[in-house]
Amino acid sequence: MSDINIDELLGEIPSSISSGIPLDEKPEPAPGEDVGALVHRLSEWSSGGRDMFIDLRTAKFRSDDGGMWMELPEGFLPRRIDFKRDPTNPKDARIILAQKQFCKMLGMPHSFFSTNRPAMRESLVKSMQAGLEADEKKGRCIARIREGGSVAMVRALFPENAVPPRAVDIISAVVGSLGPEGHLEFVFGDGKDDLILHTRFVLKDSLMIHGKDYRIAFDMIFSELGAVPMSVDVMVFDPLHRVFFAALYGGESFFSSKYAGLQAKDVSDMIPILLMRLRGEWRELSEVMESSIDNVFSVQQACMSISRSKGLTAAMRKAVFHEAEQVDDISTKLDLARHVALVAKDFDSLKRLALERAAGKYLGLCFSRGIPDEIDGSENG
Repeated sequence: MSDINIDELLGEIPSSISSGIPLDEKPEPAPGEDVGALVHRLSEWSSGGRDMFIDLRTAKFRSDDGGMWMELPEGFLPRRIDFKRDPTNPKDARIILAQKQFCKMLGMPHSFFSTNRPAMRESLVKSMQAGLEADEKKGRCIARIREGGSVAMVRALFPENAVPPRAVDIISAVVGSLGPEGHLEFVFGDGKDDLILHTRFVLKDSLMIHGKDYRIAFDMIFSELGAVPMSVDVMVFDPLHRVFFAALYGGESFFSSKYAGLQAKDVSDMIPILLMRLRGEWRELSEVMESSIDNVFSVQQACMSISRSKGLTAAMRKAVFHEAEQVDDISTKLDLARHVALVAKDFDSLKRLALERAAGKYLGLCFSRGIPDEIDGSENG
């Protein structure tokens, strides 16, 4: 047995260091964070990791009071892979992700599975495995694991046809495609085994609206562990106030994918298409922003309209109304949208994006469906 710390491999949650704080706790980085440092961090987290095929019909599920694991047939190395554990915080999303994915593949609710004792869990899994015998496709999956010494930890489980690329490959593809055209504005979720990577890039291209400089940006959410679908949002950036307004394409993100067949090269190919479409829509974007200086008829009614946007919680809606009541410089639609985008910065980055989408929708940054169908292996929003 190696001298590796097994509990650290199976259950350690990243401490609150600069690159590993959860999305809802990490402070906003300074603009222009070094993308080279980001790629290096993501590469480090990928070390010791690999993907391996597993047939859920032949894997033996085991559970006791210490944890859960799968024993694999002869010929597989490693022969045993453990699910993550943390007795002090067993419901942490980073701990139970692979468990939930395992249950989904077996067709069993995780909420039910998790309430049972170890022996009953084994019985439940054996029963559900029997249902896979007639469907080979459902039994085939890919485990994304991390190995250390004689121990292997399951980071995530995917259907065989929907394995996300590694985060370092996605970011490298984006950076390689962008070149010197833009810089990394911020990044969240770039720590070891964080579930969601959220990045935002600001491009050098500018729009002059009433003598003021605006920039084009895009926001990307991705999970190499399959925790959320991938999404890419087009944004208009106000450098003076450092706020963003997200555009909607067909009411959704510019691009989205549940990873079926998605490769890092597809993302690399998408960026030039994204830039080409954005530049083709500059006139339309400019016209929308020009009209945003129209006076607001009723701030309260406008806030009610904004608060009905998709993805806003009660706390976010309340914050919008509170902000509008506290300030005295709202006279145009752009003023109100700017304050909504400022409020957004008080929330974690995913909620922030929802408010920035609401602000963009209010301004009228709504266009037809985004990326063309020739991007293979992806699902558009």
